[in-house]
Amino acid sequence: MSDAPLNKLVAQINGHLERFEHAGPEDDEQRISVGLLLIAARDSVQRGKWYDWLKANIKRSIRDCQKAIAVAHAPDPHRKLAEQRKKNRQYALRHRKSLTPTRREHYRPAAVVGRGASCSSRAERHRSSRR
Repeated sequence: MSDAPLNKLVAQINGHLERFEHAGPEDDEQRISVGLLLIAARDSVQRGKWYDWLKANIKRSIRDCQKAIAVAHAPDPHRKLAEQRKKNRQYALRHRKSLTPTRREHYRPAAVVGRGASCSSRAERHRSSRR
C-alpha cells in the first residue's frame, strides 16, 4: 500500500486521540473508531514493522494502541471499555492506598489541605492530629 492512505490514517488516528485525552463513556464510539483505524493501519504496514511504525507515527504509547485494538476486536466493545475503566479505577485505588499518609497529603486537593501550606507544615499537622 502507498504512503498516502497510511498518512491519512495517521492524521485520523491522532486527531481522534487528541479529542478524548480524558474522556468518559460518552466518547466510546470514538474509542472504538480509533481501534478500527489502528487495525486498518496495521494491515497496511509491512509485516514486522508495526511497532516501529506506531512509535514513529502515533502520539500514544504502544500499550494504549493495543488496548484500542482489543476494544475494537471485542464481541461487545462497550462492555470491554467498561471493564477497562473498572480495572483502571481499581489500579488507581490500590496505588492511592499504597501511599504513606504523609505522601497521601500531596494528592489531596488544596481546599482540604490548606492553600499555601508547605509540605512540611502539612506533614506536621498530620503528625500532631494523630497524637
